[in-house]
Amino acid sequence: MQPGSGSTDLIAGGFVSGSLAQADWHTQLRWQHAVNERQDYRPGDQVGLDAGMRYPLGAVHALAQINLLWRAHDKGGNAEPDDSGGSFIYFSPGMAVPLGRDAQIYGLLQLPLYQNVQGTQLTADWAATMGLTMRF
Repeated sequence: MQPGSGSTDLIAGGFVSGSLAQADWHTQLRWQHAVNERQDYRPGDQVGLDAGMRYPLGAVHALAQINLLWRAHDKGGNAEPDDSGGSFIYFSPGMAVPLGRDAQIYGLLQLPLYQNVQGTQLTADWAATMGLTMRF
């Protein structure tokens, strides 16, 4: 198996953010659709909704997100439609450390609250993400 499907995808979405008291919040909605297939395989459409907040705790910021993901069945002669697709809900707590005004390093732990997969699929008990964001 190789990572990725080799397809060209159309991705559309929107992002809204704001502040409420001391906390910053954000919401993102995105849709992904494969516009072509490769080797008689086309991945299923995906819709994701993320909502989160950042709250200052002195020199660090507490992070919390809810991530919802719906994925349709894959299609094509080389797909396994009965073993693809599903619905997922994750809770992602984390921390961020500001590095000046325009950068931060962060880490999130993604914990599944709900996983409903179609057929037999591998799922993770948890996932971790670390990164650096910079504003230009």
